[in-house]
Amino acid sequence: MQRPVRVDQAAAVAALRDPMRRALFDAVARSETPVSIDDVVRATATPKSTAALHLDRLVELGVLAVGFERRSGRTGPGAGRPAKVYLAVGAEIAASIPARDYELMGEVFAGALEAAEANAATGSVTDAVRDAAAAHGEELIREHGDLDSALRAVGYEPIVGDDGVTSLTNCPFHRLASAHAALVCHANLALVGAMVADDDGRDAVLAPALGRCCVQLVPSASGRASRT
Repeated sequence: MQRPVRVDQAAAVAALRDPMRRALFDAVARSETPVSIDDVVRATATPKSTAALHLDRLVELGVLAVGFERRSGRTGPGAGRPAKVYLAVGAEIAASIPARDYELMGEVFAGALEAAEANAATGSVTDAVRDAAAAHGEELIREHGDLDSALRAVGYEPIVGDDGVTSLTNCPFHRLASAHAALVCHANLALVGAMVADDDGRDAVLAPALGRCCVQLVPSASGRASRT
């Protein structure tokens, strides 16, 4: 790997606040070995040209290091050109920047308002928000395949405790939740709840606390009963 450039911390923090750049960085950082751009594209579903542009910018800022290696395992003539690979070196900076996804909650609210307007006589805005959030949760599961991957993709940063409770250590909608707690927390509950498969063994519940998301995943009643 080439020696990383000196990290411009202010510029790096600003760059990693961008959801796309953060997702690309996280895709690299999750690997203990260097990853190619094709690896990152598969992990994030980002167009290759777009991913290359942002990854090279993160190299310039010093949060990624770049190198070249042969991915085929072959050497000598006919082995092909070495592939460009990336390795995260700015994890401490990234860890100081909580992931936010206000665009997702904006889409939830926009869909809810459209539904509420279409059904003004029969439904409430709160119900419309819950329905829209649940629809996005189902879409996220289809996109990412499993609950924990979907939670990480949104930025919830799930951690499972010794008691089996999954705490979501980051709220991707922090500022909105601070200003509109009841609405956003119930949207959060519907969003996460829709991601949970019937056979997952966990239930999404509201459990507000400082320093984390208001939703937790607790062992389901049926799961607790089967273990007793």
